[in-house]
Parts: sequence; C-alpha cells; structure tokens
Amino acid sequence: MSTDAPAVTPAPRIARIAAAGGFFAQGLVFISLTTRLPVVQKKWQLSSVELSLLRMMVLRAGSLAAEKLAAMRDSGEVLRGGLVVIAGCVPGIALAPSFAVFAASLAVYGVALGVVDAATNMQAVALEHRYGRRRPRGWAWCRWSRVPRGSCVAAT
Repeated sequence: MSTDAPAVTPAPRIARIAAAGGFFAQGLVFISLTTRLPVVQKKWQLSSVELSLLRMMVLRAGSLAAEKLAAMRDSGEVLRGGLVVIAGCVPGIALAPSFAVFAASLAVYGVALGVVDAATNMQAVALEHRYGRRRPRGWAWCRWSRVPRGSCVAAT
C-alpha cells in the first residue's frame, strides 16, 4: 500500500504546533483588544468612524512590511519578532497616559499584527509543502482566529 504524502517526521509536527500557536496567539490578542474597543472609544472620545479609520490605516502596512522582511529574513524569524512587538504594544495601548501614546502604540501594534498575520500564513504554506498536501490534519482548528477579524471588519 503506497501513499503519496511523505512520511511526517517530528520536525514538521513541531512546526505545525508552532504555527498553530502563532495563529492562536494572534487571534487571542486581537479578540482581547477588540472586545475592549467600546472602552477605548469612550476613553479617547472617538466616533465609530474615527476608531475604524485608526484600525484600518495601520493593518495594511503590516502585511507590506512582512513581505519586505520575509525577503530578507526567514519568515519564522519575522513571525517571532512580530509576536514580541505585539506583546510590547499591548501595555502601551491599555495603559496609555495620553492619546499620542495610545495612537503610537496602536500604529505599531497594527503593523506588527499585519507582520504576524502574513508571516504565520507564510509558515503555514511552507508547512503544507513539507507535508505534501494542502492542509495538514488539525490545521483548521487554529484558523478560528480569522472569524473574529472578519466579523469585526463587517461590523464597522
């Protein structure tokens, strides 16, 4: 009995778990901040339009930055760096003493989120190539992070 898929060694399994962890961490921080948007909006007296514009203006820049960074570095390094930057931005967003600190933290977070999103997807594609099939088993569970993002965009 022959199979078309190559044998899966421990390295791709570990990579699969790490990629799933990247999707999970990204989604967890994103939805955590998203659920606090009404508090942010009230604290900084932002209209819904202003808040949406703030969020939208920074997200696209991260994807473009990831593309440039991935050309110079391994996408795994880009992913790890993006996650570290996100972790550093969250306190700045949550505890900002002024609107300038809040806006700067949100801008850096948005770029880092785009970097993490693009780099995680790059890792997923590389992993799919290692497995020799389009989607490794168990991959779909970590893609739930796409649902909150899509519903937030649709709601604004």
